[in-house]
Amino acid sequence: MLIDALLPCVVVAQTNDPSAITTVAGQAWIIGSTPVGAWAGHALKIAVFWDGSLRFASPVPGMRLLDRAVNVLARYDGKASVALSAISDP
Repeated sequence: MLIDALLPCVVVAQTNDPSAITTVAGQAWIIGSTPVGAWAGHALKIAVFWDGSLRFASPVPGMRLLDRAVNVLARYDGKASVALSAISDP
């Protein structure tokens, strides 16, 4: 299940508050550094909604995920998800 959700390397958004989201099976979110509610204690992990419940995955350094909310590629540097700069045209 986690492989199916994380293999596309796409998240809906990065947020700290799960009460502000609408969950759809298979969607994933990057949890921010100060999570609340059901995400408390899961800072900087990836939350995946599947089969009616949340699952949490720990990112590994170098992992890249596309944040669809801001259309930016983020890379986990071992401490936080950092937005990557766009590659300029040659």
